[in-house]
Amino acid sequence: MAKRSPSRGETSLRASSSAQKTLFGEDGPTADVMPWDEAAARDVLIAEVVFNRPLTTSFDYFVPDELRPVIQPGQRVRVPFGRGNRLTVGYCVALKNARGTGKPLKPLRAVLDTEPMLSGKMLELTRWMADRYLCGWGQVLESVIPAAVKRRAGTRWVVVFRPADGVAPRLPDLDLPPKQRAVLERLCQASEPMD
Repeated sequence: MAKRSPSRGETSLRASSSAQKTLFGEDGPTADVMPWDEAAARDVLIAEVVFNRPLTTSFDYFVPDELRPVIQPGQRVRVPFGRGNRLTVGYCVALKNARGTGKPLKPLRAVLDTEPMLSGKMLELTRWMADRYLCGWGQVLESVIPAAVKRRAGTRWVVVFRPADGVAPRLPDLDLPPKQRAVLERLCQASEPMD
């Protein structure tokens, strides 16, 4: 059988594939070492995350370098979950160092709390509750943290009053109604602001 010569389209394909190998330059990824293989070879910090769903397993997520200093067990995190990578809030229940996991891990996207909402003892207790009552660990965590704490509703503004500087010496000269004068005198006599 005679060898046929390549058509015009085939030669352009070969030319573009050879050009594409150098598309990224010398510093770019090569077919030999891909970025995910490189990341798998070095030590990585892995967060074990549970969700408010009836699941008995936890899920591992890669902790990016910028989140390493802030992540702690007991904090809420935002991670891609499922095949659609829908951003979901979960609870970090453990951290572990590993060298090459052998499987690609999705990265943590955000840490939602500045301080852990649950201590180590509380994590142990909630794990025991999940095992004892046959429910998801994330469901137990969701039920033990009050909604107001998750919304940070415990913070409130308090308005305090104190007289402006220089009002006390001028108080006798001010033309004020009796009730306003009594309030201002009381504020001037107080040693600290009043609410």
